Amino acid sequence: MIHGAPVPPFTQAWADAFRARVNESPEYRQAAKRWHGPLALVLEPSPHHGFPTPRALVLEFDGRGCIRADAETTDHVDAPFVITGDYRSWKRIMRGELDPIAAIVRRRLHLHGSLAKVLLHARAAKTLIACATTIPTRFPDDEMPQ
Repeated sequence: MIHGAPVPPFTQAWADAFRARVNESPEYRQAAKRWHGPLALVLEPSPHHGFPTPRALVLEFDGRGCIRADAETTDHVDAPFVITGDYRSWKRIMRGELDPIAAIVRRRLHLHGSLAKVLLHARAAKTLIACATTIPTRFPDDEMPQ
């Protein structure tokens, strides 16, 4: 686990930590040699969790690592692959409790783009999630009284 103060998901601080972790990962470099181009992860609105509007992480890869990681509004999303999901699904993915490929197949996440191409890069996707699970993440509902 990377040490540091936990940061909220779908923020620039989280995107920066994610990019750093991906770029430090020899497992990612090995798995993603042929993964090039942008990918957007979109969080559907969840006002109860502090996300009144959709948020996006726009990531770009060059086969060696992550060359771009930006938290943006969905107005700026332009990627051949866009994966959209609700707060609960993204939280489970970032905690390593839900496989993103399985979530797409089971329609817990929605993919705009070629599923066949995503499946070709399933190993790289799994290493990305492994990187994500090492980021100290502060989820808003973890702080809410039960």
